[in-house]
Amino acid sequence: MAISDLILPKLYALAKRNAAFKVVAKRGYKWLSDFRVFVCNFGKKKITYPPVLQFWNSSEEWVEQVVNQELKPKFTRLSEGYQVVRKLPRSVAGKPHWKYRDRQVMEIPETYLLKIPNGRVTGQGFVITPQNELLGDVSKVIFRADYAKEYNDHPQLNAKLPPVEVIEGRVATISVPYAGTNYYHWMLDLLPRLDLIERGGVSLDSIDYFVINGYASRFQRDTLTHLGIGKDRILESQWHPHIQAEELIVPSLPGDTGQFPTWLCKWVQEMFLPEESKKPTRRLYLNRNKVSYRKVLNEAALEDFLAERGFESITLENLSVMEQAQLLSEAEAVVAPHGAGLTNIVFCQPETKIIELLHHSAVNEMYWVISNSIGLDYSYILTEGEHPEDFVDPYENFADLSFSLDSIKCLLDEIGLT
Repeated sequence: MAISDLILPKLYALAKRNAAFKVVAKRGYKWLSDFRVFVCNFGKKKITYPPVLQFWNSSEEWVEQVVNQELKPKFTRLSEGYQVVRKLPRSVAGKPHWKYRDRQVMEIPETYLLKIPNGRVTGQGFVITPQNELLGDVSKVIFRADYAKEYNDHPQLNAKLPPVEVIEGRVATISVPYAGTNYYHWMLDLLPRLDLIERGGVSLDSIDYFVINGYASRFQRDTLTHLGIGKDRILESQWHPHIQAEELIVPSLPGDTGQFPTWLCKWVQEMFLPEESKKPTRRLYLNRNKVSYRKVLNEAALEDFLAERGFESITLENLSVMEQAQLLSEAEAVVAPHGAGLTNIVFCQPETKIIELLHHSAVNEMYWVISNSIGLDYSYILTEGEHPEDFVDPYENFADLSFSLDSIKCLLDEIGLT
């Protein structure tokens, strides 16, 4: 095992729980990346491209208009889009928050696979055609927890590109925004793109390299190793910021982030859950002891209260992905503040009771979506204080939290967790 494999996960964990170190580490990481690009290109003839000025809304439409048959890209549709209607959540506040009502009925987009001769990728998985145009529908950015629908203001447009690194062979890009550092986006936005590749008739063993936008954390190394993808086949975008592949394999996004199809949850379960699950009996509180933001200000009192009802306080960062999957599969009830650790409810058995603790100015429905997808019993509680009016979203996503123990008690009593 390389020294970096031992050191990087520890540095990543330190940055997660120390805001000041995180700022310094990001700058240092960026400097090292720029330095690597300089060294790799020193004394060599650089291959450069001008900034991207044009974009396509639809990859399918771009493929259809390419006339060069020798370098003709291929578009394979894997599934049609469809509409989903979700069950509204339970809350002590009565009427569900407007975000849940607004997104009770949603459109799930189609999925597809692209094969692009001489295709290029940069940034957070931004795909560029051989004609130097951006493919917007596979080059998403996130704004306030949602994929942006318009591409006119895409950060890659008019941006200076580093010299391109030409890669021989077949390269698949599976990078998505924030997956380089966030467990939720890694598990539910990035990894399921591997399933789309295989559904498109491309064996993962036939791919020479995978482009990802992070490989420093334990969960990234755990999951890729478990799926049979070794470090020798990884191109981390931090160190390979602009590549051109002989053949670029581009799966669509599996859905809109936070709005995804049921198959996605089933695939994650099949990949990481043990074959036999125990009867769910454990009550879990997923604490935020090792993070630097969105901390629960009255967490000690909350843990003491929940302990009286049989809840264990769990620090998920101490566990491997497989251990987290096993643990959550044994839960009959989960209470947790909003955070990436709640991604693991994807491993819960049907009818498990989920209580999410949310800031009243940063309601995010992603874990309600998971609960609906696999039949969990989802409820939520909002922080104390004056709540914004309906359809006003301040999105204070990093604010610290404080919850009424009386409200939590009422909800626990209502759903039978006495």
